Amino acid sequence: MMLLKYIQIARQALKQKRDRSLITILGIVCGIAGITLLINFGLGVQRQIVNEDNSGDNLLVVRSGQAVSSSASGKITRYNFAQSSGVAPALTAGDLKAVEGVEAVEKATPVTVLNEEIKDLSGSRFHNGHVIAADADLLGLIGYEMNHGTNTLNGTKQTVVIGDEVARELFDNSRPISHEIIIGGERFIVVGVLKNPERLNPFNVGFNYRRAVIMPFAALEALNAESETETLIYEILAKTKTAVDNQIVEEVTERVLENHDQEQNFTVFRNNELVFLTGYAFDLFRDLTIIISIVFLMLGGISLTNAMQASVAERRLEIGIRKAVGATNQQIMNQFMIEALILSSVAGFLGILLALAFGLAIDYWTPIRPVIQLDVIGLMLVLSPLLGLIFGAQASAQAALQKPGDILK
Repeated sequence: MMLLKYIQIARQALKQKRDRSLITILGIVCGIAGITLLINFGLGVQRQIVNEDNSGDNLLVVRSGQAVSSSASGKITRYNFAQSSGVAPALTAGDLKAVEGVEAVEKATPVTVLNEEIKDLSGSRFHNGHVIAADADLLGLIGYEMNHGTNTLNGTKQTVVIGDEVARELFDNSRPISHEIIIGGERFIVVGVLKNPERLNPFNVGFNYRRAVIMPFAALEALNAESETETLIYEILAKTKTAVDNQIVEEVTERVLENHDQEQNFTVFRNNELVFLTGYAFDLFRDLTIIISIVFLMLGGISLTNAMQASVAERRLEIGIRKAVGATNQQIMNQFMIEALILSSVAGFLGILLALAFGLAIDYWTPIRPVIQLDVIGLMLVLSPLLGLIFGAQASAQAALQKPGDILK
């Protein structure tokens, strides 16, 4: 019965200072959201990336840009993301032939990214999408299958295969096959839609193929030939006949270096090295998120302490009257502890909702699907009131120790 009375008093007090209450819980909201999202995000990446079954041991990629540090044995030890961002395509059709000419290479496919907008015939734009040129081998190498339609990326006709999100947004879930879209002023016919993959291969972390429009590389070359523009390649994916070893990497590197006058403005990665780079990226993200989340939780806790102290100072008369009519120190302390618990619990609930919303956004805008863990949500629901107990204790004790005689003079 007393608990319900405490809750009623706390609700009235917090309602009177609504703006201050919202500002007080903001830090805890951000901290809880950060930790929840961090764990769910990491689990999603761990489950999706193919890094356990050695199915990619015969895959390698030649990528534009030189942004890695290697040990004497050739093992990648560091990846410089600042240097790798915004790298312009530096490979050519000659480099593709050089890679294909390596005896250990079974097949190779070029991948280039175009800075072109995507529109339907009505002029509606598709935002935050990728325009990619490649051939039919790409889908098998990156682990994507056709949902419906056909893979005609080996042809020279102006056809495209699109991701499922492109189909949903541009064509409103209607069957997009045989419809037309406009890329850079040119019309392309949709001939296939990709299926959303269950697992995420390190080779396709760089692009969200669910939001991609993929045209035949030969069709891009034909368009560039008309405008007398050289077709540059961002990366070359290759499948080898045997597991990739140092000898294959060195031979591929030497062949491409010959076309670049011994200037190494590219990097040759093995599949397991891309797993390392992906893990390295997410380790950085994890560490940064942990630091930021802890800072927000501490700031939120300090803000909660300050808000409770201000509440105690503003309600000294109320405390004095209640003590004068028989309220004990424990009852006064319980009253303010309940207020702190309500604030922190509401903050935890809002933080979880915010984390789930960001998780849906990550799932929508990237190829990564965060995993919702009920035990993590339960842990956050326990952590948030615990913060209220810790950071509300000092102000509650201060309120309980008030002397009614001094207050009512």
